[in-house]
Amino acid sequence: MTSCPEDDALIALVDEQLPEGDAAARREHVARCTSCQKRVGSFRSLARALGERVPPSPGALDRLAARLESLPARPPRRALPPVAWAVVGAVTAAAMWVVVPRLAHRDDFEARGTAGERSLSRDVGVSLYGQRATLIPLLDGDTAPADTPFAVSYRNLGSSGFLMVFAKDARSDVHWIAPAYLDASTDPPSVPLAHHDTDALLSRATILDGPADGPLTVFVVITPRPHRVTEVEGLGKKLDAALLRAAWPDAEVRELHLTIERKRP
Repeated sequence: MTSCPEDDALIALVDEQLPEGDAAARREHVARCTSCQKRVGSFRSLARALGERVPPSPGALDRLAARLESLPARPPRRALPPVAWAVVGAVTAAAMWVVVPRLAHRDDFEARGTAGERSLSRDVGVSLYGQRATLIPLLDGDTAPADTPFAVSYRNLGSSGFLMVFAKDARSDVHWIAPAYLDASTDPPSVPLAHHDTDALLSRATILDGPADGPLTVFVVITPRPHRVTEVEGLGKKLDAALLRAAWPDAEVRELHLTIERKRP
C-alpha cells in the first residue's frame, strides 16, 4: 500500500469494522507510517471521548432553567443528525457542545516563509468545519444553517501558541467557538496549541446560541500568550480585525465571512 488510507478506513479499523484481510493490510501500513499512527491515535482518543460524560459546572442547571423560563416560546429545534456523536454538558449563556467524531484528512497546509523563520503567521494553520454527517470545510462566502455545529482543527509547525475562535453576527453579538464559553460566571482562557504537523481536531464542536440571520464574521486569533474571553468581550460592539490587532499587536488575526440562514418552516 503506497498511499495513506482515507479517514473512514482508519476509523473502521479503530472500530474493528473491517474484514480481517483489509484490517491486516491497514495495520501493516499504520505500523510503518508515522502520520497514520498519529491519525489512528486521534481517532482512538475521540472514540474514548464519545463515552465520557462531562458534568455541568455547579449551579449551571439552575441558571439554565432560569434562562429557559425567560425565553419566548418557539418551535422545538430539529434533532441533530443520527451519527456517531453525543451531546455533552448543557446549553448555557453561549452555546452547546457536541463531540466531533471525524475529520477529513488534509495535507495542504505548509509553513509560509523561508526556512529558519518562526512566527505564528508562518507556523499555524486553522480550519473551520460545519458538522453534519461528516465535517464539511467552511470557506469564505459559504452559507451555514443557524443550527450548524462548528468544529475547529489546527496544525502548529512551531512549538507553542494560543487560539481563540469566535464569531460576530448581524446584531453584533459575539458567539464563542473556542474556547467554548458555556457558563457566564466563568472566564475561560484561549486554547493552547501544542506542536502538530498534521491536523489536530478540537474534540468538541459548538452550536451558536441563536445567531442572527445574515452576515457572520468568524475571527481566528492566534497569540503567543493566553488571553481570556472577557478581554475580547471588553472591546465592545465595534469589534473587528483592526481593533483586535490594535489591542494585541503580536497577534495573528484572520477572518472568515459566512452567512447564517435560518431554515424556514
